[in-house]
Amino acid sequence: MTRKFTLALAVSGLLLGSWGCATVKAGDSVVATVAPAPPVVPAQPIASATTSPPEVSKAAPAPSSPTGSAGFESLHSLLWIQTSVEYRGIALEAYRLARQALDAGLDDNTWTAALEQIEPYQQLPPAVIVDADETVLDNTPYLAGLVERQERFGAESWQRWCTAAEARAVPGALEFLQYAASRGVTVFYVTNRAKELTAATETNLRRLGFPLVEGQETVLTRGLHPGWESSDKGPRRAEVAHRYRVILLVGDDLGDFFSGNRVAPAERSKGVEPFLDHWGTRWVVIPNPIYGSWADSLTGFARDLTPAEEQAKKLGWLESFAP
Repeated sequence: MTRKFTLALAVSGLLLGSWGCATVKAGDSVVATVAPAPPVVPAQPIASATTSPPEVSKAAPAPSSPTGSAGFESLHSLLWIQTSVEYRGIALEAYRLARQALDAGLDDNTWTAALEQIEPYQQLPPAVIVDADETVLDNTPYLAGLVERQERFGAESWQRWCTAAEARAVPGALEFLQYAASRGVTVFYVTNRAKELTAATETNLRRLGFPLVEGQETVLTRGLHPGWESSDKGPRRAEVAHRYRVILLVGDDLGDFFSGNRVAPAERSKGVEPFLDHWGTRWVVIPNPIYGSWADSLTGFARDLTPAEEQAKKLGWLESFAP
């Protein structure tokens, strides 16, 4: 009962989505959904708002209009992660649940979390696979800076942030992964950061005290090896599962667990239906209301929408009550 209750709280964090924000990316990898904060303006009826959102290019969608509600929603998501006791509580709960699952997996050599795992695997050494961004590394200072300066995401600014190696640890992540390493479990960081950021990511993890194996590739970035160019993490999980028994997967996006994540919401739900018993036992979710494939699926993964078009599509998914 305790495990189910904890999981429910952890998953509930994913429901705090920032609708109406523009999604931005570096290459094929979605990095953030950000929007500038709204300026202080005199209150006025909603019907009188006539500001049109700016046009956006297909190469890099712009944030929503500063005068719209989208920036306010994005601001709330960032502040919730940075300031709320509730976010910290959910993250700590999730990683404590992960520790329980890790112990259970170590005691049962038939236990595996990776759908890519194939027989025979029972005698392979144990490993856990975690995502990096918003799972173990907190990038909200970078995203908050974009909002404050009313800037769009840019590959250059993202690279500067990653190279600075100043991301903080997500609550509970460091303690959990240090515990996993102390139990003889190898930790793999499967991230959609570009291969050029591999060394910088390792530096950030090392500075924070996250376990890395000297002389072994444990930070598996997108494009690091042939066949890894896609944002689909399945091939990288398969590579780990070929050499290790994967006890646990931890991430903030369905793609961290399952390759069928870039489809419509109903198909996402249907695809994961056979594996519902994995949540809280083999798969642990860290809440991320800022960005992810869940948000992209609401707009059909379109990259050429104006902010107004994107907001309209997302509003269409609301289940509302009309008094």
